[in-house]
Amino acid sequence: MCVILCVDNLQKLQHEAGSKSSQFYSAFATLCDLVNASKCWVIAICSTTICQPVDDFLSDSPQWTVELQTTPLKCPTINGIDVFGTFTKGKGTR
Repeated sequence: MCVILCVDNLQKLQHEAGSKSSQFYSAFATLCDLVNASKCWVIAICSTTICQPVDDFLSDSPQWTVELQTTPLKCPTINGIDVFGTFTKGKGTR
C-alpha cells in the first residue's frame, strides 16, 4: 500500500526562521513522524510560499528533503472570464 499525502499553505502557520517551537515546525515535525512511523509506504508533499531561502526557514533536521522550483500557473479562463471567480472576485478578467 502506498499513501501520498499533500499538504499546502504551511506558510500560514506562525513561524520564526530556524525555530523549533512554532506552529509551523510542530506541523512539519508531525508530518515527519507520520511518515517515519507508518507501516506502509508514505510520501508527504508539503507546499508553502516563502520569500527567503528554504535552508534559512527550516531548522536543522535529519529528514530528507527535496526542494523543487515550480512555474507559477495562470488561472483558467473561458471567454476571458475566470473559471473559479476567485482571483477577480467574479468580475471577469483581471
